[in-house]
Amino acid sequence: MASSSSSPIRTVLSLVIMAAIMAAAFNGLSKVLSEVSYDQVTASMSRIGWWRIALAALFGAASYLVLTGYDVIALRTIDRPLPWRQAAKASFVSYNLSHNLGFAVLTGAVARFRIYSSAGLGVGDIAKITLLTGVSFWIGVVLMLGLCLVLIPDVSSLAGYSMSRGSQAAIGMAIVGINVMYLAILARGMKEIGFRRWRVPLPTARLGLAQCGLSVLDLVFAASVLAVLMPSLGLAGYPQVLVAYVAAFVTVMITHTPGGAGVLELVVVTLVPGIPKAEVIAALILFRIVYHIGPFLLAVTLLVLHEMATRRERIPAMAT
Repeated sequence: MASSSSSPIRTVLSLVIMAAIMAAAFNGLSKVLSEVSYDQVTASMSRIGWWRIALAALFGAASYLVLTGYDVIALRTIDRPLPWRQAAKASFVSYNLSHNLGFAVLTGAVARFRIYSSAGLGVGDIAKITLLTGVSFWIGVVLMLGLCLVLIPDVSSLAGYSMSRGSQAAIGMAIVGINVMYLAILARGMKEIGFRRWRVPLPTARLGLAQCGLSVLDLVFAASVLAVLMPSLGLAGYPQVLVAYVAAFVTVMITHTPGGAGVLELVVVTLVPGIPKAEVIAALILFRIVYHIGPFLLAVTLLVLHEMATRRERIPAMAT
């Protein structure tokens, strides 16, 4: 009784906090936008050639292709392998709903349930898949953070911190060590983790290594969508865009803001140095279209077609 009555309170509180975060983000973003004019943004957008937009779309497609590997690894880990096409559909739909609607765990799990349940997977299996794909994402975030601290000089200054090159590299190596420990645990043959009756299987060391590689590639490709849309950005400036994108995406995941509206833009504009703000804003607008809105419309279409196909299959079964 107590838990059921407190659930609506937690939901309302979460919505209030999310609204407050979005309001603060839009307030900060409005201050940034006041520094640029509409004409400056449109002029910056006109300088982005069609070949850059096409390349951004290719990077976006590569990112979503890599994301399908999360579901493939999770399905193999729970010993319920499915054809790649089915795993890819579940991955593409779930991640697009999560990216655009927020509350990644909930929206991703609902999308996966609609697709995987028709393949015979139960609620427990789908919950484990959702958890394992989330682990894959955070493994990549941790590893990318560590690598950035090790490989990119003065990257800590983007967040307003000043530390020596040695200290920054030492912290980065310690963070990378978390991934090494994870792989070492898998290599020792640990099969599962959990508490009491709730047990989640762990991937093999080989699949764990694939998790690390795929999650890093996903972040690199997604950041490349944004980077290629900035004509003034040279190759040397790409690491800063990568760091800014990772920081923005993690902030969006933590705050659960729908589509990261305002939050993603504010973090990226704040952390990308040396590029005119009008150009960054123009790139962000196209980034939204290429990486969020376009794939989201395709994902909704795929989900609707899946539901229609599932209903057609059920009608003859009910008739018999």
